[in-house]
Amino acid sequence: MAKLKSKVRTVNTARRKQVCHVALEGIISAPTLKAFRQLMRKPLESTRDLLLDLGGISYINSSGLGELVRVRDALQKNSLSLVVIRLDPEVDNLMRMLGLTEFFHIMPNSRAALAALDEGLRAPLAAGERPAQMRKTGVFVPIGSVPKPRLPEARVLLGTNGDQFFNRFLVAALTGKSGGTVVVNSQEETKAALRSGRIDIAIIESHLPDARSICAELKTNVDNGTLPVIFIYPNIEETKSLSPVLRICEDEYVIEPFEVRELLALAQSEYHRCRAEAILFSQEFNLDIPTVDSEIERGLKLMEDMLLASGLPKDGADSFFYALREAVDNARRHGNNSDQARNIELLYVLDKEKVTITIADEGQGFDYAEVLQRARQISPVEQARLRQEKGGFGGLGIGLMLRCCDKVEYFAPGNVVKLTKFL
Repeated sequence: MAKLKSKVRTVNTARRKQVCHVALEGIISAPTLKAFRQLMRKPLESTRDLLLDLGGISYINSSGLGELVRVRDALQKNSLSLVVIRLDPEVDNLMRMLGLTEFFHIMPNSRAALAALDEGLRAPLAAGERPAQMRKTGVFVPIGSVPKPRLPEARVLLGTNGDQFFNRFLVAALTGKSGGTVVVNSQEETKAALRSGRIDIAIIESHLPDARSICAELKTNVDNGTLPVIFIYPNIEETKSLSPVLRICEDEYVIEPFEVRELLALAQSEYHRCRAEAILFSQEFNLDIPTVDSEIERGLKLMEDMLLASGLPKDGADSFFYALREAVDNARRHGNNSDQARNIELLYVLDKEKVTITIADEGQGFDYAEVLQRARQISPVEQARLRQEKGGFGGLGIGLMLRCCDKVEYFAPGNVVKLTKFL
């Protein structure tokens, strides 16, 4: 999945004015918007001008640019300035296409930015004011020459039954006119494409009837374990699961209307991210399960199959699955209180040494440190008796997980547990 990191420090201008310096690394798009807001919370509360270093940001989608506007407006309300430095050429180009360069103070480096803050910056446009060159974003396919292929060495899978001109343009723009691209519109065609060779990246239209099945087929295939999947949604509502069904999640998405250049830049960024991660990981995917018994069983059956194919010995896979089932049941009963409106999220990661599965529920958590300590110090029989004395039942779940896994880690506030088993 896309990730976003930050480093925050205080720097001084030549005139000893304190400035909050934030360096970001990763991608600013739909899956990382919440993380971006969280990372910006303290800098916005610092009552200092903000120097935002985007040198480590390889891609920002339209929603991410909207968040930058929000940050700039929040600072302006407090008579503070935002200066953006070290823009990636693709990010700079996207800003120019949208006319957003009028909204931001953009500098090449921190030295120029600090000098400008000392000398005084020009007044930015007022919140809500539109620059003259801003134009409405739409699905834009250039009629002129096809751009230089972004991924000439990649084999791209397109899950689409839409406009053929759009498909041909994507093929040429990603891999060249004779590049490695295969178009599918069903799960069976996806299986055939996988049998014919490795897939490096997939772009799938969400309205395709088999869209979710195609995504699942790709993400659960060990030979293509780290390939990125990008969805194209027709509207924002379809980015959310409206029916209580299990889904294997895509890595990124765009929402119509969008600039094709945005999709191309996202595909290029995701491809290189996953190529780098493939050095460390053999397989990685996210599973979103509603708190519905039938869907939980479907998810557990899928994970059982994945563990058997992971390289773990049969007895190791079986014992790890016992721990996983217990963790998911805890998430269902204790975390989500069997509320079908809540979901359970699983992150499956396989590398050359181990399998890790992270289970997160939507509950408030619990005092896991005390429970873990008790599970390590008290026998299972004593644990069961203690639970029964308090009028409850069970009490052996965490003890079972500790015995079936090589490592059990809880994260605050206690609604996330990570299970690890070495190969």
